[in-house]
Order: sequence, then C-alpha cells, then structure tokens
Amino acid sequence: MEKQWYVIYTAVNAEEKLYKKVTALGIEAYLPLERSIRQWSDRKKEIVKPIFKSYLFVRQSTDEYHEVKCLPGFLQYVSFGHQVAIIPDTDIRLMKSIVDNFNQIKIADGLVKGDKVKILFGPLGGHIGVLTQDQGKAKVALYVQKLKHSFMLDMKLDNIIKL
Repeated sequence: MEKQWYVIYTAVNAEEKLYKKVTALGIEAYLPLERSIRQWSDRKKEIVKPIFKSYLFVRQSTDEYHEVKCLPGFLQYVSFGHQVAIIPDTDIRLMKSIVDNFNQIKIADGLVKGDKVKILFGPLGGHIGVLTQDQGKAKVALYVQKLKHSFMLDMKLDNIIKL
C-alpha cells in the first residue's frame, strides 16, 4: 500500500501524546515544534511547543488510517469539503526544512503580503484593507477613496482574516 501524509486534528494539548502513540505503532509522524527561551527574573527556560496547535502529520497507508482513529487524543482527520486532506511530501519536506533552519517561526494562517484582509475587532472592525507586511505584526493599508490616500496601521495577525 502507498503511504501518504494526512493531518490529524487532536484534542487540546494532546499533540505530543498522540505523536508518541502513533510512532509506537510504527507509523511515521511529524510534529513541528517551536523552541524558544523564556526569561524570568531569576532564570531562563527553554519552552518547546507545537507550531500548529492541535495538528499532527502522519504518513500512513489506508490500512493504518483506521488504526490511528482509535487512539486517545485523536479527534478527526482534517478535510476540505468531504475530502480528507492529503499533504504532498514536498510540503512536509519544506516544513521540516523551515523548522530545522529558522528560529521564532510565526504562522500567518495563509496570509501573504498583498492579500485583501478584513479587520475583525476594535474600532476598525469590519473594514477591508490590504496586507502590506506579514512578519509578526501585520501592516494593513486602509484606503480612503475620497482622499486618495491609505493609512498604514499595525495589526495583530489574529485580528485580521483573508478575504
């Protein structure tokens, strides 16, 4: 049987436990982790947490597909419409390369510079703009038609969605 990469949506904070259970079955799994140093007044500590909350990537055959569903922490396979999402090997290799070679990775939920975005909350909630920068804090340009000028605003990524 040909093996393919699938995405599992896990229970809250169950990514690492499910990863261990899946790999104990001999199934290849990938859990992208972010490492960061937290500074307290008296010490520093390395914090390791999943980059994608509640997601685990597994490479399996259709026979193993149902075996994984029975494990504690498994909620469902991620799907788009009624089709279970299959992730190409090239995308997994890309993620591994990024995680292995870069620190402080931020996930932008599909947002890229130039995307049309909607502001969700605050005094500008509901307004439409264009994403002009997407590292950490986003810069959103809001165009005022009558003035023919744009306002460049710093926005948190969790306050905007792609249109």
